Amino acid sequence: MSKFNSFYNSLQSIYEKLDDFIGDLEEKQSSIEDKALEHDRDMTDKEQERYDLIDEQISSIRECMDNIEYAQSCIEEYCAE
Repeated sequence: MSKFNSFYNSLQSIYEKLDDFIGDLEEKQSSIEDKALEHDRDMTDKEQERYDLIDEQISSIRECMDNIEYAQSCIEEYCAE
């Protein structure tokens, strides 16, 4: 069981780091939006491209986090048996 606890804890640590990384990426997105608003304009094509790329990264990371949650639930279920 301790091996499964170790796996579970490792997954939780990764999950938390990914969550923090999403926060950093969201701050970058906000910064891109704020820059355009400061200059009272829409985002430039380059800014929009960067914003969209960050959005894709966030979506991919969230998908990884969903998989981690699923793995953790499998561990919990296995240990409960």
